Amino acid sequence: MRLGSGGCVLGLEAWKLLWLAVVACSWLPFSVLAQDEARFEAALATLRIFCSEPECIVELDGVERGLTRRGFYLVLEVPAGRARAVISRMGFHPYEEDLLLIPGRTQEIVALLTPEGEAKPVGRSIPPPTRKPLPVATPASVPPAEPLGAPDQGAHGEDAALGEEEVELPSLRAVIRPKTMPDAKAICRQNRQFLAKAEEYAGQKQFEVAVQLAGRVDRTRDCHFEFIEAQGLLAEIKLLQRKDYQGAIEAAEKGLAVDPRQTILWFMKGYSSYQLDRYEEAQAALRQVLKLYRIVPIEQRTLMEARYFLADSADRLAAQQLKTHPERRRQVENAALAAWREFQDYCGETGCPDKLVRRAEEQIAGLEQRMASAR
Repeated sequence: MRLGSGGCVLGLEAWKLLWLAVVACSWLPFSVLAQDEARFEAALATLRIFCSEPECIVELDGVERGLTRRGFYLVLEVPAGRARAVISRMGFHPYEEDLLLIPGRTQEIVALLTPEGEAKPVGRSIPPPTRKPLPVATPASVPPAEPLGAPDQGAHGEDAALGEEEVELPSLRAVIRPKTMPDAKAICRQNRQFLAKAEEYAGQKQFEVAVQLAGRVDRTRDCHFEFIEAQGLLAEIKLLQRKDYQGAIEAAEKGLAVDPRQTILWFMKGYSSYQLDRYEEAQAALRQVLKLYRIVPIEQRTLMEARYFLADSADRLAAQQLKTHPERRRQVENAALAAWREFQDYCGETGCPDKLVRRAEEQIAGLEQRMASAR
């Protein structure tokens, strides 16, 4: 009976151990997957591509990754490491650049394509890394272990300011990162989903839904470019579809507060101000377009319109101020004449529609005649 009883007890213990092993094994794949996902996300880098022409083809290491979108940019999450980027469009020389993508960082490419027949653009090439031999430590050269103590606030004040907790051990320094990174990545992922859906509905002309979705894209430090794209989409819908010029200005200003280099946002702000008869504001914004279009390229047609509205704003501002400030007549008419001549020179170099060319000629002739008669 003892043997039988002992065998029965031993059997129950074995079943308990077997059940615990099954439970532990069932959780193992989930923990391994979570670790793999964390390592995968840490190995990703963000690549932001600007192209001087619309719908440029973007290739990485010979694989097509997409087309540049509205505003002529494309944002990709790609594996970190070395890569070769080729940005191309039919009728233009391709732009090529060797990249060194760092995990968790954002890198930009500005591809200024030139038409076939002109000089080919030159991209950047990153030389291969040089590996220096590691010094071999001898017992005499190994420094003594540091005693336990408070962290050196002078040497590591920047890390502390960023919210990192530093722990100093006798011969090891470990930096414990904040535990908010997964939340930030989840927010960025959600922002990209909202933006993609907003653009999809805007393409289907369901602008009310597109505005609601774009308005849900949050401004965060880790994925601020999605916020800029969303504000650009909102400004475009409010400007072109709703004729809500003040709303378009507000959306453009929100995007510019994050990145003041966004040329297309300056254009939408300037054009909306022009429609509201706020010509000084329109001129200030449109001059930013002419200042920045080589850094963040825009379509040639948009650049021509920016120059035209800049000249017309100067002309209309002169007409406004002649009524309120007649003593400034000569000054404002000179500014308007200079703006129209700049537009005329631009049209002579690149070509403009005949209607706009005639408009510039008429305004120049009228201003010259009025200024001559006032002398």
